[in-house]
Amino acid sequence: MKQTSAEEFIEIWNRQKKKEGDAIQQAAPSMIPNILGKAVVTLVSQNQQLTTESLINYLEDQVQRTQGNLLESWNRTALQLLKDSASPK
Repeated sequence: MKQTSAEEFIEIWNRQKKKEGDAIQQAAPSMIPNILGKAVVTLVSQNQQLTTESLINYLEDQVQRTQGNLLESWNRTALQLLKDSASPK
């Protein structure tokens, strides 16, 4: 195994982290439908009425439950999308 200097190690590390970050950003749009689908399935399985308001309430709860991790931003984005689509123009 080739030894690298500290500068080379940091450069390699930063490139890898950037690749991982790019992958997460690319995956985010596909996560929104999954999050909304999970909300629908959860509400239906709990015999709750499926309304925009119940979806918003569920997602607000999920935002609180996932604070501080990656899912929080996806839940927050799904919540905002739902609120924006429900609000009159």
